[in-house]
Amino acid sequence: MTDSKDAKLSQADREQLAQKIEAVSPDGRPAHPQIGPRGIGKMLLLFALVVLIAGVVVGVWLSRPLGIAIAVVGAVLFVFNPTVWAAVGRARERGKINRGQSRGEPRSK
Repeated sequence: MTDSKDAKLSQADREQLAQKIEAVSPDGRPAHPQIGPRGIGKMLLLFALVVLIAGVVVGVWLSRPLGIAIAVVGAVLFVFNPTVWAAVGRARERGKINRGQSRGEPRSK
Protein backbone atom coordinates (compact mmCIF):
# COMPACT_ATOMS: atom_id res chain seq x y z
CA MET A 1 0.00 0.00 0.00
CA THR A 2 1.95 2.94 -1.23
CA ASP A 3 0.81 6.32 -2.39
CA SER A 4 0.88 6.41 -6.19
CA LYS A 5 3.48 9.18 -6.38
CA ASP A 6 5.63 7.46 -3.73
CA ALA A 7 5.61 4.13 -5.58
CA LYS A 8 7.64 5.68 -8.40
CA LEU A 9 10.63 6.69 -6.25
CA SER A 10 14.06 5.58 -7.36
CA GLN A 11 16.34 3.72 -4.98
CA ALA A 12 18.38 6.90 -4.40
CA ASP A 13 15.19 8.86 -3.61
CA ARG A 14 14.08 6.14 -1.19
CA GLU A 15 17.47 6.25 0.52
CA GLN A 16 17.30 10.03 0.85
CA LEU A 17 13.74 9.84 2.19
CA ALA A 18 14.78 7.13 4.67
CA GLN A 19 17.58 9.37 5.94
CA LYS A 20 15.18 12.30 6.40
CA ILE A 21 12.72 10.12 8.31
CA GLU A 22 15.52 8.64 10.43
CA ALA A 23 16.63 12.15 11.39
CA VAL A 24 13.26 13.10 12.88
CA SER A 25 11.71 9.79 13.93
CA PRO A 26 12.19 8.29 17.39
CA ASP A 27 11.80 4.87 15.74
CA GLY A 28 14.86 5.39 13.55
CA ARG A 29 15.22 4.23 9.96
CA PRO A 30 11.99 2.98 8.35
CA ALA A 31 11.84 -0.33 6.53
CA HIS A 32 9.59 1.13 3.82
CA PRO A 33 10.19 4.87 3.49
CA GLN A 34 8.08 5.05 0.33
CA ILE A 35 4.89 4.40 2.31
CA GLY A 36 3.53 7.85 2.99
CA PRO A 37 0.98 9.10 5.50
CA ARG A 38 -1.94 8.04 3.30
CA GLY A 39 -0.55 4.53 2.98
CA ILE A 40 -0.19 4.22 6.75
CA GLY A 41 -3.72 5.57 7.21
CA LYS A 42 -5.08 3.10 4.68
CA MET A 43 -3.42 0.19 6.51
CA LEU A 44 -4.87 1.29 9.86
CA LEU A 45 -8.32 1.67 8.33
CA LEU A 46 -8.04 -1.75 6.70
CA PHE A 47 -7.15 -3.43 10.00
CA ALA A 48 -10.04 -1.69 11.79
CA LEU A 49 -12.46 -2.76 9.05
CA VAL A 50 -11.26 -6.37 9.21
CA VAL A 51 -12.08 -6.48 12.94
CA LEU A 52 -15.52 -4.95 12.42
CA ILE A 53 -16.29 -7.24 9.49
CA ALA A 54 -15.26 -10.25 11.59
CA GLY A 55 -17.74 -9.12 14.24
CA VAL A 56 -20.51 -8.79 11.64
CA VAL A 57 -19.74 -12.20 10.13
CA VAL A 58 -19.78 -13.88 13.53
CA GLY A 59 -22.96 -12.00 14.42
CA VAL A 60 -24.75 -13.15 11.27
CA TRP A 61 -23.65 -16.80 11.23
CA LEU A 62 -23.10 -17.72 14.87
CA SER A 63 -24.52 -15.40 17.48
CA ARG A 64 -25.50 -11.75 17.43
CA PRO A 65 -24.25 -11.04 21.02
CA LEU A 66 -20.94 -12.77 20.24
CA GLY A 67 -20.55 -10.73 17.05
CA ILE A 68 -21.24 -7.49 18.94
CA ALA A 69 -18.76 -8.54 21.63
CA ILE A 70 -16.05 -9.27 19.04
CA ALA A 71 -16.63 -5.92 17.32
CA VAL A 72 -16.62 -3.97 20.60
CA VAL A 73 -13.59 -5.74 22.08
CA GLY A 74 -11.73 -5.43 18.78
CA ALA A 75 -12.51 -1.72 18.55
CA VAL A 76 -11.43 -1.11 22.16
CA LEU A 77 -8.19 -3.05 21.66
CA PHE A 78 -7.56 -1.12 18.45
CA VAL A 79 -8.10 2.26 20.13
CA PHE A 80 -5.93 1.42 23.15
CA ASN A 81 -3.16 -0.26 21.13
CA PRO A 82 0.03 1.81 21.45
CA THR A 83 1.28 0.51 18.11
CA VAL A 84 -1.69 2.13 16.37
CA TRP A 85 -0.91 5.49 17.96
CA ALA A 86 2.78 5.09 17.09
CA ALA A 87 1.74 4.51 13.47
CA VAL A 88 -0.33 7.71 13.60
CA GLY A 89 2.78 9.55 14.82
CA ARG A 90 4.91 8.05 12.06
CA ALA A 91 2.32 9.08 9.47
CA ARG A 92 2.36 12.62 10.85
CA GLU A 93 6.17 12.72 10.64
CA ARG A 94 6.15 11.51 7.05
CA GLY A 95 3.49 14.06 6.16
CA LYS A 96 5.65 16.87 7.52
CA ILE A 97 8.66 15.55 5.61
CA ASN A 98 6.59 15.35 2.41
CA ARG A 99 5.52 18.97 2.90
CA GLY A 100 9.12 20.02 3.55
CA GLN A 101 8.46 21.09 7.13
CA SER A 102 11.01 18.83 8.80
CA ARG A 103 13.60 20.91 10.57
CA GLY A 104 14.53 18.36 13.19
CA GLU A 105 18.08 17.70 14.15
CA PRO A 106 19.46 14.20 13.52
CA ARG A 107 18.75 11.78 16.31
CA SER A 108 21.54 11.20 18.79
CA LYS A 109 22.66 7.57 18.74
